[in-house]
Amino acid sequence: MSHNQDIGQLGEDIAVKYLESKKYKIVERNLKISYKELDIVAYEGDILVFVEVKTRLSQRYGGADDALFPKKSYQFKRAAEFYMDRHKIDTEDFRIDFISVNLKANRTADIRHHKDYCF
Repeated sequence: MSHNQDIGQLGEDIAVKYLESKKYKIVERNLKISYKELDIVAYEGDILVFVEVKTRLSQRYGGADDALFPKKSYQFKRAAEFYMDRHKIDTEDFRIDFISVNLKANRTADIRHHKDYCF
């Protein structure tokens, strides 16, 4: 696993702990659908939530909030659609969230949860 993959995995682990603390039920992680990937699939009550996680160690090239760009957003939405089609889930019963994780030198993280994120 590369250094960037390790950082990404750490950010996803932090995001999962955060979501679980908010009573989300994690269903899947790092699910690959064709060439696309869903970071986290979870339920918040009866709502299916697809979560994209971006993690950054520094602000040199922008923070994690700046890391989501149109092509990645489109691929993420397509993966969510494939998942719902495969599991026969009504497309009105879901939401897409974005969690940014900015890691700090003191081993803490700034977590921002953007619910119902509009790409």
